[in-house]
Amino acid sequence: MQRIIRSALVAMLLLVAGLPAAHAAEVRAWLDRDTVQLGETVALNIEASGTGATAPDFNALKADFDVIDPSSSSSVNIVNGQATSKQLWGVSLQPRRVGRLTVPALAV
Repeated sequence: MQRIIRSALVAMLLLVAGLPAAHAAEVRAWLDRDTVQLGETVALNIEASGTGATAPDFNALKADFDVIDPSSSSSVNIVNGQATSKQLWGVSLQPRRVGRLTVPALAV
């Protein structure tokens, strides 16, 4: 079996560009697994809590991956008059080649 993706989430830095710190969203990203075989897919999830986040541009992924079925959802939760919001973006990634691939940084 050839393993083609072994990507540490540390290498997958998401940049929050141009937002003041008081309004910046807290962003986290994760893969549903860290290895995949050629022809299989891995799910990339990106979640932003707070305000100021915009949808990520998945074009940077297209150099090494086929980007399949992008989706998004958002939610607002109000507890004791305090509103919190979350946005979630997901995409399936299918590697285009064998080897060690890294998910590049994406701006959110």
